[in-house]
Amino acid sequence: MSDRIRTIVADVLGVAATKLPPEASQSDVPEWTSLNHLRLITELESAFGVELTMDEALALTSLPRIRERLERDQHDAR
Repeated sequence: MSDRIRTIVADVLGVAATKLPPEASQSDVPEWTSLNHLRLITELESAFGVELTMDEALALTSLPRIRERLERDQHDAR
């Protein structure tokens, strides 16, 4: 799942996935603007079949937070 998330984030931000460290966050990546964050949330919802609340979307400001949230959703679906 981590590779898939990293690929989606990289595609939305227009950067190489190899340039995103596992702990990448909005404050570390200049391309992770507020507009790209909205695009990212939309892509994640579509790719993983989830609906995020506004609070959840605003909190997903790093790869670890995104991964934790999506893994929790998959775990709950089992």
